[in-house]
Amino acid sequence: MRPGVRQIFDLFVYFVKKFCGMRVALYSYNEDREQLKNWAAKQGDDGIKTYWRNQKRIGSLETNILERNT
Repeated sequence: MRPGVRQIFDLFVYFVKKFCGMRVALYSYNEDREQLKNWAAKQGDDGIKTYWRNQKRIGSLETNILERNT
């Protein structure tokens, strides 16, 4: 089991707006954030499964996160 597993969302995009990007800040990569991996390690496999079991729905959609990642 991989700590910090993410999911893919199925979206319908009905509006996209373009902009020039002149006011978008520039960011640089400094380092990986370890908070999620540290939290997951403290939970252990059983704790992660329990957490995922409680994450059943996003809106009206089933997440199926437990079934897809175990």
